[in-house]
Amino acid sequence: MTNILYVPSMDFITPHIEHLDNNRVRIDLYTKEGGTFLGMLYYEKAKNGFLRKPIGMKKMACVDAKIETLFNLFPQVEPKDVLDFCQSILNGGDKDTTNI
Repeated sequence: MTNILYVPSMDFITPHIEHLDNNRVRIDLYTKEGGTFLGMLYYEKAKNGFLRKPIGMKKMACVDAKIETLFNLFPQVEPKDVLDFCQSILNGGDKDTTNI
């Protein structure tokens, strides 16, 4: 089963994951039907030099997102839902959508 984000009364959204290097990942979001590009999110591993962090040192954190198209097409989607969805993929989600 692949990871999908359900947008109520709209299409499904499917991620395409690209590992840029050992510490950075980019997740591109597309509609499942038609493959329309909706946006991208960049994640990085926590850096060793920072002491006060709300996340663990081996966790990935979203450092940038360009998802305006997603919100324009699907205004009922909340930003937190998108972040939770992508974070669940990075924390051991289905590997079928990973492009390495």
